[in-house]
Amino acid sequence: MQHLVQGHSFGGSVQYFKKLSGEKPWHYFYNFPEIGGEVTFVNTGNAKQLGDQISSSFLIKLPLNKYNSSVETKSFKHYLNLGVGLGYSTKIWDLRENTQALVLGSHFNASVILHYEAALWSSSKYQLTLGLRIHHFSNGAFQLPNLGTNNISISTGFRFLENKTNGTAAPEPQSFKEWRTYISAVGGLKEISPPPQEKNTAATRYQFYKKEESIINQLLA
Repeated sequence: MQHLVQGHSFGGSVQYFKKLSGEKPWHYFYNFPEIGGEVTFVNTGNAKQLGDQISSSFLIKLPLNKYNSSVETKSFKHYLNLGVGLGYSTKIWDLRENTQALVLGSHFNASVILHYEAALWSSSKYQLTLGLRIHHFSNGAFQLPNLGTNNISISTGFRFLENKTNGTAAPEPQSFKEWRTYISAVGGLKEISPPPQEKNTAATRYQFYKKEESIINQLLA
């Protein structure tokens, strides 16, 4: 895949978060996380073969330090952002026009985000952050090829903060002594025939195999 690396990728995102109030026990145990969403644009650095990527994702921001209302704006704060959503790639693999980009087989893909952030500076209303981010694009082999893309980047951001959460007491231990039963079903589709087999027309397959046969004959000559 080295031939696909034509330049540096870059991009940006707009995010919105809402801090959870602590009304439910898990809010407390996860240090009052934030939930929200983002819209992201990524330039892959290879407009001809990989194009651009646009995604919309649900995010949860998990504070990695213990919440303490008395030092909320003064202590070092860092976070782990987890995101999942839907993405669109402007360029995909094509048997006729983009044969060397064996990365994405469909325009629509899953968008998965893993993002570590640390606050460089914070006040009661604003925050400046620096982080390391991995953004994955793939379709789960719903349509081959599906090697996927991984954009690893250094990020910086400026946040407008909501009013800080008031100190919340730990939930009573007895409130968690209960059993809950869940039943779920999961299904999916996966393409297992590698291209250019059943997914292409007979005429296209015939042209492809004739081209392969010609190349092999030239090598054996």
